[in-house]
Amino acid sequence: PQFGQYWFGPKIGVSYIDHVYQDKTYERDSFNVDPEINLQFGAAFSYTATDRYAVYGELLYERVGKTLRDKATDGDIVYSNMTNHFISVPIMLRITLGKVPFHYFVNGGPRLSYWVGGKGVHDLLAFEEFPPVEDESGNALPVEYKLRFNSDNASPTDFRTAFVDKPNRVQFGLTLGGGMYFDLASGGRLQLDFR
Repeated sequence: PQFGQYWFGPKIGVSYIDHVYQDKTYERDSFNVDPEINLQFGAAFSYTATDRYAVYGELLYERVGKTLRDKATDGDIVYSNMTNHFISVPIMLRITLGKVPFHYFVNGGPRLSYWVGGKGVHDLLAFEEFPPVEDESGNALPVEYKLRFNSDNASPTDFRTAFVDKPNRVQFGLTLGGGMYFDLASGGRLQLDFR
């Protein structure tokens, strides 16, 4: 709804995430790391200074997944799936073009994210000989784990916890994109955004 020049409302979307590694041989020679479609939702807000310029921001929960398989056997030797959770705040300058009821815009600005945590599962052929988790018959089972950012009191036999050494939990980036919004008869807006 509109109250003066302030707008706010819910935001839901998906993101396409591809993982790029500094060591190119890691992915090219050893592992398949597929791109993932992930979920995000939260609240959006905007302050419209003029018909052309606005400040637009969001407070979002973002889910970021990654699945890794060894290339030799497509996951029979190494399979890993991890899901991380972030709280993100992009703040952008928006330039609006077009006329009522269709408004086209471009926007860009900084993005601050906080890595809340994560969890995952490992299924390794190496578990067959000394399974950290096993069924009633002694067969190795995939190991489910949670991430911890503090390795105090870590145990070498704790396979259900993955410790991240010196994590970069506060992350900074740049967001660029554009889209369109429609003025609705009810007085609200519907927005489509691509970044």
